Amino acid sequence: MEETSKIGFLPPKKNYYRNLKCERRSDCHDTLPDKQTLTNLWASTWGNAVKNNLKASWVRREQTRVSNVTAKEHSPITTVQVSRLIAETINWKVPGPDEINNSGLRGLLQLIHT
Repeated sequence: MEETSKIGFLPPKKNYYRNLKCERRSDCHDTLPDKQTLTNLWASTWGNAVKNNLKASWVRREQTRVSNVTAKEHSPITTVQVSRLIAETINWKVPGPDEINNSGLRGLLQLIHT
């Protein structure tokens, strides 16, 4: 259990997350990966085909439920939109289902602008 400070609050979570995978400070990487490394990472993550059971009962229920929904016109997402949304995030919030924290997204933002 973490020890509370004199005023009764737990230590900042920032330090906890920073040191989570680092036994020694020299193990931590403060530099951003290069563009090719990130491209390879996401290609290996999203580039693998996944086979789903399209005959599952829940799939049929969802198909029925959304059958009357009209398709929305496609509008591409711009780097300006992505940059603005990332800039509006708060750094040390709990990551969402993708497990990417906002400070990591801000690092990616720097790559977008290079």
